Amino acid sequence: LTTFGWRVEVVGDAEAALARLADGPPIDLVFTDVVMPGPISGLDLARRLRTADPTRRILLTSGFSEEISRGNSPVPLEFPMLRKPYALDDLLAAVTTALASPQPRDTSQVKT
Repeated sequence: LTTFGWRVEVVGDAEAALARLADGPPIDLVFTDVVMPGPISGLDLARRLRTADPTRRILLTSGFSEEISRGNSPVPLEFPMLRKPYALDDLLAAVTTALASPQPRDTSQVKT
């Protein structure tokens, strides 16, 4: 991704990602694997981030075709998913689409 002009920051696990996102400059897109080392899965990370900031852009990746996370839950529709294995062109397209798409709306203040 850096070859194509994006700045990339890599962290070792979800806890490090949460700390970085809390204390560092803004991040345009969080790209995470569903299965990660540590007690927090990538899906749990995505859900925590979306709860804290409903407008955050998140892209998940997974090598599981029909099941993700430790709970064998179906792929959630609330996040875009890039299936492994993927080619470089697929990664570039997914990241470009995620960055170009409107940010998710914060519906916490919407009254129905």
